[in-house]
Order: sequence, then structure tokens, then C-alpha cells
Amino acid sequence: MKNKRSIAAAFLFILLGGCLPGVKPIAPNPTLTDPTQVSAQTKVTRDEFKKMTKFEGANASPYNRLYLRGWRDDRTAMITYQVYITSFYSTEWRHYNEAYDSDGNRMDFISIDKKVDSCSGARGCYFEETVGLNVTRKYLEDRQDTGIRYKVSGKVGEFTGFLPAAYVKGFLMSVDRAG
Repeated sequence: MKNKRSIAAAFLFILLGGCLPGVKPIAPNPTLTDPTQVSAQTKVTRDEFKKMTKFEGANASPYNRLYLRGWRDDRTAMITYQVYITSFYSTEWRHYNEAYDSDGNRMDFISIDKKVDSCSGARGCYFEETVGLNVTRKYLEDRQDTGIRYKVSGKVGEFTGFLPAAYVKGFLMSVDRAG
């Protein structure tokens, strides 16, 4: 009986051990496989003082923040595009500093933010690093049928991610629809 309780306690500990209090899963939107739905869920906001229109796609990742965003200078109609990623993890800083796509292209990488989400004595700290991968309109157009696979690397860790083709296509549709 004592052995069964020990096994049950160990199982419960392992099961609950995967629940990281500082790392909150962010539910992706289940409609991100339909370009029309992606387009409809892309936020478009205009700043009348800056003369700038901002585009922000819906989150496309269950455990990180992952979306396309863009800014249009309303005076020149120039649009800047970016893959925006916030990675949540534990143990130690990863110090992300570069990214490559699945074609081997080094991506235009920018570190946006780093912060400690929370710390506890037994589990250590949970971290967030936010990065941007600057891309062109042509880059997005070339991947609206295949999606964007990428790898972000740092001094101590790395991760891979994917934006589906329908997501890329839908985001571009929302930019075009906004004029």
C-alpha cells in the first residue's frame, strides 16, 4: 500500500511538474488555416498624429507569441514588415542573436526586449525574450504558398517556429484591403 502511494505521489509530481507557473500557454487561434479568417483577425490601427497605420496579425503559437506585423508610413505608402516572436523559457538566458529561414537565408534579426517573468527558489526563473525578424513584402509574397519556417539561435539555446502559408496570405490580404 505504501509503495502504491509512493508511485501515485511520484506520478502526480511528474504530471504537475510540467506546469510551469511563470510560463503561461497562449492559445493560438484555431482559424489560422483560412486566409480569409486570418485577414479578418488582423488588427489595423491608424495613428493620425504619426501618420502611420499599424497591422498586427493574430497569435499563431500555443506557447509563445508569434505573429506578423507591419507599419505603413501614410505619407510615403512604404510598409515595413516583421515576424514578431516572444519566447518563454526557463533555466538561463538564451541571449538570442541570429535567425535563419529554412532556405538557409540569414534573417534581419533585432532583439526587442528581455525580461524575467518570475522566479521561485525551487524552480529557478522563467524568462521572456522578444525578437523581430524584419522581412520584405517580396519575402512574404514568395512564402504565401509554403509558409515561413525559421530558427532563432542564441549563445545558450535555440528554437524553431513556423507561420503557415494561409497565415502569411491572410496577413497580406489585410494589408491590401486597408489600401
